[in-house]
Amino acid sequence: MKWLVLKLSQNRCLFDQSNVAHTLLQSTQPTVHAIGAAMKENLEISEQLLD
Repeated sequence: MKWLVLKLSQNRCLFDQSNVAHTLLQSTQPTVHAIGAAMKENLEISEQLLD
């Protein structure tokens, strides 16, 4: 399986990253919402790798 790791707020703590993703997911703009979804997925993958 190939992993795609994106630089989406990686210089911020996980709490901040989660808050940003949540806020972006609330947007009605498709591009902004998609970035939030990508951030959320990236966070989920990061959590799996840390376990």
